[in-house]
Amino acid sequence: MNLGNQETLVRIGFWIGWRIARFTSHLWRQLFRIIQHDTNLVYDNRSYKNRLLLISSGTDISGEKIYQDLIRNNSSKTIQLPKERIKSIHEVVIDLQSAVMYDSSKKMVQGYSSWPNEYLKTNRLPSAAFPRFIIPRVRDSEKVVAFPSTSYYHFLIEDLPNFLHLRESLSGFLLVARKRIPKYAKDVADILELELKQVDEMIKVEESIYVKRNLISGWPDPIDLQKLKIEFEELLFSGKPHLKVYVSRRKSSRSPKFEKELEGILEHNGWIVVNAQDLDFKAQVSIFSRSRILMGMHGAGLANAVWLRSGAKVIELRFKNQSLALQRISKIQAYHHIMHELNPKTSDKENLDSVVNLLQETRT
Repeated sequence: MNLGNQETLVRIGFWIGWRIARFTSHLWRQLFRIIQHDTNLVYDNRSYKNRLLLISSGTDISGEKIYQDLIRNNSSKTIQLPKERIKSIHEVVIDLQSAVMYDSSKKMVQGYSSWPNEYLKTNRLPSAAFPRFIIPRVRDSEKVVAFPSTSYYHFLIEDLPNFLHLRESLSGFLLVARKRIPKYAKDVADILELELKQVDEMIKVEESIYVKRNLISGWPDPIDLQKLKIEFEELLFSGKPHLKVYVSRRKSSRSPKFEKELEGILEHNGWIVVNAQDLDFKAQVSIFSRSRILMGMHGAGLANAVWLRSGAKVIELRFKNQSLALQRISKIQAYHHIMHELNPKTSDKENLDSVVNLLQETRT
């Protein structure tokens, strides 16, 4: 056997090992979640009470004042991302599947991923599992920007605004995305007329340009929400919002057993029930910007609250200790936010009745 064949067999062996390692990692994630008894783990470092205090006091995680008119005031269009948040790092490996970047010493680059470290520790493979010589190098450009696509919530609230800020400040870069890019990310790329080079899940690049994340994963930034409204202004409904929309989770996780019955009651009373994952990006912006009332279970679909107009009502059905990110969005955008906690220890009928009673009490 010649040297070329031996090298090919080694590469195939490492590739098979890589796939086995990813499958093993997936099994570990599921086991970890079962142990935690919660598929929606709370990863933020701050306690529930401290974060609620931050929201009620109108301050963000760094203690800066949230100005309520930031989104509504047209003059705020001049506000830009601080230049010190734009970072550059050389000779790195990027895992586009997990949105993790490793430096030349195989250490994870802090502030790159939209996922918190607590999540990454249990949902990513160790960097040592990827021998660098089998990872393809992107040679089309020295400067590379990764187009994010890890999950819809993080994409819409963090990744996409960061990319939009970066595009304003940078030119002459190659934009890369993984080959199995989610539909919502592909929709946005088409709307923005982006030229994407689709590559393998893991790549080596000479220089990566990125925006450093906030301290708390998933914590909305007023400037980012403002950027979304400005960039997609043409897709927003310009008339008077009139719809009552319920975001269903029956096709995904965390759907309560009574949800089908609740949807029937809502539809009978003039609500529209939508499955956000079935809609393309333009349709989501169109429907949600037409909404005066938005309700749903805590989850990624409610991230579309960013398209509502000031004064809208958001009703978030949730279980205790879930993230307060949606309330943060409502605080920034001047929505009327109602958090209704469901009790996992009571019957489905009691939880359903509590939601119906809430709607009656608030005359929704």
